[in-house]
Amino acid sequence: MQMQKTMMYLPSYIKERIKKVAETEGTSQAEVMRVALEAGLGTAESQKNASAQSLLKLAEIGRKYRTGEQPKTSAVEEIDKMWQSWGKGNE
Repeated sequence: MQMQKTMMYLPSYIKERIKKVAETEGTSQAEVMRVALEAGLGTAESQKNASAQSLLKLAEIGRKYRTGEQPKTSAVEEIDKMWQSWGKGNE
């Protein structure tokens, strides 16, 4: 695999953690950063895919249960009604 040199600025606490891991594992700091970046990018990609799948599933459920009718009241009006009914029970 061909490597390319990249420079980046890191907070000192991260740089220190990388140094400690490299010393513990007997490897280079560059290798520790490569492994961490690869793992982080994989996690980000899988989270992105999971989010997209969740949205698609919600859309599917919406299509399945759609009646074609517009609601007679808005969600805000319904919530207001619930708050008013709860307040009446506490008087």
